[in-house]
Amino acid sequence: MSPRARVYRSVVVLLLVLDGARSVAAHYWITAPTIDVTPIVIATPTPVDATPGDHVYNQHCATCHGVQGNGEAPVAALLTPRPRDFTRGTYKLKSTPTGQGPRRGDIEGTIRRGMPGSSMPGWEGLLSDAEINDVADRVRRFDPTLTWEDDPQDSGDPRDAIPPQSVFDQASTDLGRQKYKELGCPACHGKEGLGDGSSAKDLRDTWNQPAVPRNLTQPWTFRGGASPQALYARLAFGIGGTPMPGYLEVASPNELAAVVAYINSLAHPAPGDPNAPAELLEKQSNRLRRGEYLVQTGNCAWCHSSVDAVGSPVTALQLAGGRRIDAGPHGIFFASNLTPDPETGIGHWSENEIAVAIRSGHTRDRRLNFWAMPWMLSGALTQDDAVAIGAYLKTVPPVRNLVPPAIHFGVIETVVRKLAAGWPVMTPERLELGLGNYGHAESSASSWADRIAWLQVVLVIFGGLLAFSVPGADNLIGVTLAVGMVSAVLLALAAMLSRYPELNVVPAEAVVQAFASAVPTAEPDKATPRQKILWEQGRYLYRGSGCVLCHAPNGSGNVKLNAATFGTVWSSNLTTLDDVSFLRGLRSGITRRGRPMVPALTLWTAHSHFTEEDRQALLTFVRSLPKVTQQPPSPAAAGVTDCSALTIWTGSTSNRSGCN
Repeated sequence: MSPRARVYRSVVVLLLVLDGARSVAAHYWITAPTIDVTPIVIATPTPVDATPGDHVYNQHCATCHGVQGNGEAPVAALLTPRPRDFTRGTYKLKSTPTGQGPRRGDIEGTIRRGMPGSSMPGWEGLLSDAEINDVADRVRRFDPTLTWEDDPQDSGDPRDAIPPQSVFDQASTDLGRQKYKELGCPACHGKEGLGDGSSAKDLRDTWNQPAVPRNLTQPWTFRGGASPQALYARLAFGIGGTPMPGYLEVASPNELAAVVAYINSLAHPAPGDPNAPAELLEKQSNRLRRGEYLVQTGNCAWCHSSVDAVGSPVTALQLAGGRRIDAGPHGIFFASNLTPDPETGIGHWSENEIAVAIRSGHTRDRRLNFWAMPWMLSGALTQDDAVAIGAYLKTVPPVRNLVPPAIHFGVIETVVRKLAAGWPVMTPERLELGLGNYGHAESSASSWADRIAWLQVVLVIFGGLLAFSVPGADNLIGVTLAVGMVSAVLLALAAMLSRYPELNVVPAEAVVQAFASAVPTAEPDKATPRQKILWEQGRYLYRGSGCVLCHAPNGSGNVKLNAATFGTVWSSNLTTLDDVSFLRGLRSGITRRGRPMVPALTLWTAHSHFTEEDRQALLTFVRSLPKVTQQPPSPAAAGVTDCSALTIWTGSTSNRSGCN
């Protein structure tokens, strides 16, 4: 064997050894998270002497309000408004004057009805009357110092001076318009009742949360309901813990009844009402507000925030990235820091650069892999919406969190596993979203896998130069050149395949359209202009907000998800859900059987922020999908075979529980 051939052989052997070492490094030599958390199984403790109300509360209410009733559940920070803290004795919806506790009927009424426009669902039909009574008693016991009012026995009580429907005539409406101004309502609710008064943006409640005045033209968002009785109670007794006062001491019951008549005259038809106008009701013209809404409903924080032991985003690291995403053959990625920190985040990015990354995966220095950042779905967003997201992200508090670069396996392993996954999408079997934060405050050293990759590049260059410098037969020069050229082409192809789809030559529009084509496009039969607009908006949201990832393009669901914190669940078949269950699950994370969905698993905490218009749009689109009869398996409790981190099966599903 000639010296030149021995050089070739040595270079090839070393390249193979280094390639194997690179795979080993990617699999096993991963830096530990800076926030090290151990997965825990979610279990709500129930006292030995538990009452029936304790059991109902722990099973259905503690997910949001916390086991101790203090509103400090893991999901609380993700919901707007935050769940109520029962231990402070401050209740918003009651029919008693300020300083007095609510009636039992107030508590039961809120449980039955829920709070429209919030994530609090109505439990009537899911809980029995006895269970509602029991859990109302449990709520009352969280603050033993509060004096509770008994329900009145006679209708002569002035607190029950509820206006009948018959007073809603023109004379009452005119009087109500006058009293609306005299009582100072426009300062918060605006001259036209749109919630845009001069004081609106500065109002805070007892919990130091924004107290947004209600838009009186949208009665479907009234927390206490839109009935005349509910409106009168809010006007008469105020809303506890908020700047909304009670007016019973400065206005007569008849005058307040007239204001109710005026508010009733402002109401628009609800988004689901057939009489609603064809144009969308809730257009968000403010760019920053639109961007915030899209970040919330698109659940950007689910990936771009570090999570704690139960899978909830860490408040101090909201949108600061650092979450580990294992995308199988594509590599191991770490979610980017989306805060405007100038050194570790997007502080130096323009709004348009952010929009380009969202819609095409193109960044300043690399192409994003759509199995790490699903730009193949967010590419469905309009340019205006993408720019709005960029504008909003530039305004969030900056957080210093230096996120490591992606880790890739050896070329041979990557190519083999990708080809086995199937061309051209090369779907990984599953995605794993780790716990903790892998970012660093000061420095983030490159991984061993990256160092070995650079060593491979150096070896190829050095080996090529060495091969031509050693003596060899003249008649082998041509063969050497030919072998070298073939080897170079093969190496280039292997390198391109190992990086695919992170290549800049991959056309973004074609990728986005390919994924969009899987989502049905058949509009509902005999659709009205209003329904067509809702359907188009619903399809836009279904693609852009990530519904297709878990519920499949056709809404059939059956995608397996597993983690040690909750066990194994399969996503719901949306095509067989009734309207009430679909809307309740979207807003409140409650299954059709009344059980809370796992907050670390589902996106309901983000989707609870959808406007009623967008909820109805999603419902309209889902109702247009052909019904799929196959139902997913029942959930399985956590066990010893579960995955340590949240794992989503993407390439195929399995009916077996555990991390199989």
